[in-house]
Amino acid sequence: MIEKDDLTNFLRKSFTYIREPFLVLEVKDNKTAIVYANKKLLDLFACKNMAELTDFAWEKLFPLTTGLSGDHAEFEHMTVADAKGQEHLLNAEVHKAEVAGRELHLCYITPININRNLLTGLLDLRSFQEVGQSWTRDWIKEGEHVSIISFDLVGMKDYNNQYAGG
Repeated sequence: MIEKDDLTNFLRKSFTYIREPFLVLEVKDNKTAIVYANKKLLDLFACKNMAELTDFAWEKLFPLTTGLSGDHAEFEHMTVADAKGQEHLLNAEVHKAEVAGRELHLCYITPININRNLLTGLLDLRSFQEVGQSWTRDWIKEGEHVSIISFDLVGMKDYNNQYAGG
């Protein structure tokens, strides 16, 4: 049996939720410009400089801020492709603000990074079959250690009978 503290530490190492990066967009004449962007966004979205990030934000992130009912919106578990086409799972929070007569959109981008070499946590066998099966087989072939957590014990028994010993 795993001690609660050990499990908590393991999960913290395996699943990382980051509050930054942070982005401020100014909306003027139906166009957007980056007022501030955390440098982590350049890496996250594979942009070489702020000009590229501005173009990326206009194409991929600004549509999130249009048509907000009220001054706040949350987007959970979105998939956004970066400039190189790599998809990222993230959450976003957008707040409208007016500062010195400027219409600003404050965007909190929260990438969801899962260290897949350590843990694949899934709630049911269907999710596992749709998402994790091919990854798991590939990691096992590469000699990676894979742990699977599931609440579908009957389904996992069937899976283990089929793929055990990989």
